[in-house]
Amino acid sequence: MVDLTDIRAAAGRLEPVIVRTPLISSAVLDEIAGGKILLKAENL
Repeated sequence: MVDLTDIRAAAGRLEPVIVRTPLISSAVLDEIAGGKILLKAENL
């Protein structure tokens, strides 16, 4: 069984190679969805 310690250890091993991409908001999508929508911009 995977526990929180395992997850934290894995996160620590992955941290050096993770590329953080920005989150972009969209007023139009917020309006359509009736709530806050964030887009993950993987191409940036």
